[in-house]
Amino acid sequence: MGHMSPRLKARRGRFGPAGYPPVVTITSPADGATFVAAGSPVNTASVNFTGTAFDDLGSPQDISSSIVWTQAGSPGSLGTGDSITVNLSIGTHVITASATDNTGSPQKTGTDSITITVT
Repeated sequence: MGHMSPRLKARRGRFGPAGYPPVVTITSPADGATFVAAGSPVNTASVNFTGTAFDDLGSPQDISSSIVWTQAGSPGSLGTGDSITVNLSIGTHVITASATDNTGSPQKTGTDSITITVT
């Protein structure tokens, strides 16, 4: 298996039938990052978000393509997948990546969140 997040490594021994939510990790940008608004559209910054998600049923399965990205206080999603690019306005933004396991009953959802600032 390729790159594994520290959280996944810490839980690897606990994978099994009892099930846990997927391990979701926002890999970029870092929590607390600051971006400068410029260009077009005016007063926004183009920000690329990347993440990973691993399901825990039996052995880790990469489900990163199913990550759903949302912004606190905004309806709907910003996009889906392991990488998205969005234009964000000036201000502070709380971004959440979530993924739901693809089998099991009941299904479980894992999340990771970061706060970034556009100045």
